[in-house]
Parts: sequence; structure tokens; C-alpha cells
Amino acid sequence: MNIKEFANMLNSREIDHEITHEEMRQARALGFVVVYGASDDLAEFCGAIYDEVGCNDGGNIYLNKDGLFQGCEHDRDCECKYLKTARDNCKIIEAVWGGEDGYSWTYKTDIPHATFEIMEDGEKYCRGIVFEIKELEEARERAITLGILETIELKYLHALGFKYIGRHEKGTVEAFKEMPVRSRNNGYDTWVIGSYPIRDFSLYGEIKLGEYCFITWDGGIVEIKTLINRPLDAQNLPGKALHQTGENLCYASVFALSVELAPPAIAS
Repeated sequence: MNIKEFANMLNSREIDHEITHEEMRQARALGFVVVYGASDDLAEFCGAIYDEVGCNDGGNIYLNKDGLFQGCEHDRDCECKYLKTARDNCKIIEAVWGGEDGYSWTYKTDIPHATFEIMEDGEKYCRGIVFEIKELEEARERAITLGILETIELKYLHALGFKYIGRHEKGTVEAFKEMPVRSRNNGYDTWVIGSYPIRDFSLYGEIKLGEYCFITWDGGIVEIKTLINRPLDAQNLPGKALHQTGENLCYASVFALSVELAPPAIAS
């Protein structure tokens, strides 16, 4: 079954009877996400994403590979550069209240989707959508672009035994030799290996060259070996990068030049 066939199955149902529990399970198994309006201030998600988001009078809904992205959980008014970068890496569904063809709710998005109607007492109420969750995964893959400095740094760190990279809630990025877990320290959520206090600082690696804007706190930990074979950002040419960084490149330059940016053999 494809998304159009699934949407046709839901078409013309009455409000409060939009989808059955069995159909929700079926959508999840197929990797489909069903979106429709509830009341005058909610968008409901079911299937491969099971959640809801407030959208009083409409607004943008941000999604990434992990589902709904609703910003910083500790500061709803946060507009830091990391939040903006995270949103830039999201797909957007615009919820429109009362704006089209007599519907109370409609949705606009560039995510490939199929549509279905929900009725209220025989009148049009909502035009819902169905899309595949893999579209969000593919959007995430397209959003990751490594520059020359980040490639140099990741190759160097990987050669030293670092396997993972992540961004702490306060914004700093760090590399890890073992898989870290979320923990709270000094009022911020952060990534640690084991638990506080840190017992072995040799398991942590300092980030010096790259910004890694695609790595976010909400996005979780990224495995370094999945990154270092990705294509370079064509705008970040080696000559330009070497000229801009000057002395900051010295700790990795010998290693980088020796491998000429070729992907090293990756240990399993």
C-alpha cells in the first residue's frame, strides 16, 4: 500500500473518527505519518510519529528524523544560532487555519504527500495529509555538509580513537571515545561517558576547527565514521581553508596532508 491508497482509505470520515487504532498500527508498520487537525488549536500526528503540537490560528510545524522538533525544552523563547540551525535542518509543515476552500484546517509542505478529507456533520472540516517517514531521514542526510576543516578534524580525531561527536545543550561540541549518555551538570544537560564526576578525561576530545552546525543537542550523538566519507562542501576549498585558519590548523595539518584527505580505513 502506498500513501495515496492509505489516504483514500481515510477519506470522508467524520471528525473524532479519523483513524482507528488498527490503522494507526498499520501506518506505523508501513512507515507512514498521518496528520490532521483537532479542535481549533492542535495538529495530531499518528503512525510512524505519534504526537501532537499546538498551532493556535495556524503556524509552522518543524520535523526532523526524530519526529516533531519544538525547540529548546528549557527556554521556549530561545532564538540562539543552534536552534536556528536545527530548524534550518528540519522539514516544515505549515498548518493553515480557516484559509482555504471552506476547510477549518489545511496543511502546506514540500514533503511529498497525499491528502484526505475529514468531515463535520457532512461539511468539510480538515484536509489532512499522509507522508512517508523516510522523507524526514532523507532531509537530514541532505542537510549534513562537511567543510574541509571539519573533514580534517574528524579524520584526525578518528585516527586517535574517537568514535562519536555531539553538542552539549549549552552549545559546545565534543568528541568521545565511548558512547556518551545525557546527564545534568551545573544546570545544563550535557553528554558524559558514565556519570559525573568525569573520571577519565582521555575519553573526551576537544573540538578546535569545525563548527558542525548540523549537530544539535536534540539531534543526539553522531558516529564519526558515518561522517568522514561524506562529500566535502564545494564552497570550502582547501586553499581557502588553509589561508583562513593559519596557526589554528597546525595540530592536524601534518596528519591531513599525509592522507591528502583520502578516507582512511575504518575499523569496525
